[in-house]
Amino acid sequence: MKGYTSEKIRNVALLGHGGCGKTTFLEAALLGTGVTKKLGRVEDGNTVSDYDKMEKEKGYSIYTSIIPIEWKGTKINFIDTPGYFDFVTEVNCALKAAEAALIMVDAGSGVQVGTEAAWKACEKNGTPRIVVINKRDKDDVEFNAVVDALKEKFGDKLVPMSWPLGEVDDSLMEAIAESDEELMMKYFEGEEFSEEEIKTGLAAGIASGIIVPVCNSTFRMNQPVDQILDLVAACVPAPLGKVYKAVNAQGEEIEKVCAKDAAPSVQVFKTIADQFGKISVMKVVTGKIESGMDLMNTRAAKSERLGKLFALRGNEQIEVGAAEAGDIVAISKLQYTQTGDTLCDKA
Repeated sequence: MKGYTSEKIRNVALLGHGGCGKTTFLEAALLGTGVTKKLGRVEDGNTVSDYDKMEKEKGYSIYTSIIPIEWKGTKINFIDTPGYFDFVTEVNCALKAAEAALIMVDAGSGVQVGTEAAWKACEKNGTPRIVVINKRDKDDVEFNAVVDALKEKFGDKLVPMSWPLGEVDDSLMEAIAESDEELMMKYFEGEEFSEEEIKTGLAAGIASGIIVPVCNSTFRMNQPVDQILDLVAACVPAPLGKVYKAVNAQGEEIEKVCAKDAAPSVQVFKTIADQFGKISVMKVVTGKIESGMDLMNTRAAKSERLGKLFALRGNEQIEVGAAEAGDIVAISKLQYTQTGDTLCDKA
């Protein structure tokens, strides 16, 4: 896997009730991008993201897994989460590392407990989101009826749409206008928006949370995932500029902004134990990290030497030489580091 600059990285948490199709969506994305040759099935226990023995036995996700998808020059780090409420901690860990969320909804089941939990978690974290109504191959499922149920539960910020944008209806146009004062003026004066203004306004509306696109698909019927990946790459916020609450060396509360031109710092948001030891999964918050670099663990007040950096794709480890701000990577066998720790430049 090649290295990606911060501008070309997207981090997206996959949320939704158990059985809504999150893992199947990833299988379709992996197949569509040529990583796999066959669509894995949860029922067969052969999916990339549900690789743990217990997950295969149970037939549903238990742990968070990272699935990077390379799409038209953009690296999308999908963070697949369990859908059942017992594993809500995994959802919270995923949202720490994500700039947006994709909430899957089972068309036949509509709004479920897991759907509400996903929405509440995004609201609490201020996470932009896109809703995908899946499994529309079921009989007697009306897309508009599911959208109406979602709107009744979560409000009118949900706007049905397809990508690429064709004919933009009034509800989406009004929502796009609300993202920018100049666009609002044009809207009230009856002027048409340019294609670029529509795309820019849509991205701004998603980032601010005033627009939640609602799309539809049927991934288990081998429907291409191109439209969803295109929408994510074009309209989900890049990690640069995201603000993190932090504490400086004097114990004062400060804010750290995700930026490339800064000393390196990372936060470990998940630890995986396997037969060879532990793997620390981390988000690069500032700067750039490389194999062989020494960073300070601020909790333990100990220096850690970074071994080989690798991207995770399920349980596959893909070696990478370096990672820029905003990217997600993993390192094995760190001596002192635990989940939640910060590693940064000594200075």
